Amino acid sequence: MKFWKAFLLFVAVAAVAWFAVCRPYSIPMGGMEPSLYRGDKVLVVKRWCDRALHRGDMVVYPVPQDVQDGSAGAFAGQCVARVVGMPGDTIVLDSASRPVEIGGRPSAYARELYRYDNSYDSRVAELLRKYDFGMSELLGYSGDDFVRALTVDECEFLQRANPDGLALRPLAPGGGEGATALVIPKKGRRVDVTPGNMALLCQALRRYEGCDADTVGGKLVVGGQAVAALVFGRDYYWLQSENVADLNDSRRCGIMPRSAFDGRLIMTLFSWSPSVGVRWNRLFRHVQ
Repeated sequence: MKFWKAFLLFVAVAAVAWFAVCRPYSIPMGGMEPSLYRGDKVLVVKRWCDRALHRGDMVVYPVPQDVQDGSAGAFAGQCVARVVGMPGDTIVLDSASRPVEIGGRPSAYARELYRYDNSYDSRVAELLRKYDFGMSELLGYSGDDFVRALTVDECEFLQRANPDGLALRPLAPGGGEGATALVIPKKGRRVDVTPGNMALLCQALRRYEGCDADTVGGKLVVGGQAVAALVFGRDYYWLQSENVADLNDSRRCGIMPRSAFDGRLIMTLFSWSPSVGVRWNRLFRHVQ
């Protein structure tokens, strides 16, 4: 009897310790396809028990309610995105506020023109339509090849989905007109206020720093005073969905400190689809 009491106590303590460190999570939407699918069950390490974040990590975070309907101070569900911009990185945004360069590296949203054999076009169009990739319409022809503007993620996705030899060849780089640069705040480092980063910094100050901030007459006003530069007390990150049609990343939610994240994804526990049933090859798979 003493053995079973001790065993049950051990199980209870282990369960409490486990859920204090990790928790299961269900992917609510398709913003991370094809890396994660809607309905995947994943294991998340809570932020207070985890190591430092690295570029490429996937994190779970609540979407602020004011992103949905303008109500500050509340949250409207949770999302998953990848950390692509680190504290201190410089991001170059195009005229549509899509990052085309992050920390000196091309972003997955940077579009280039690709040519491919026209026999693949019906398959390419079907996949882009099925997974709701945006702005990838057929742009023209180059000899016997078709030409589309694709992001890095779209290009890699199409090649993974067509293992029989789809060849996507760059034709010419995309345009960068109207681009603006901004620096992701790093703890203790000065960030100059510019027209390109003013709204982003104001959003972070109000949401995470508890400041009375607003943009008035082309200036950032904090506590009633116009400021030309700021020093943040914590590090911030830029998050990016893998499906460019899902805007619930830093394009809509803004930059975020680590305290805004619920945790980091480490493993797919289970995956099921109404059309194919259990995806056996995704069970207990390390998230990359």
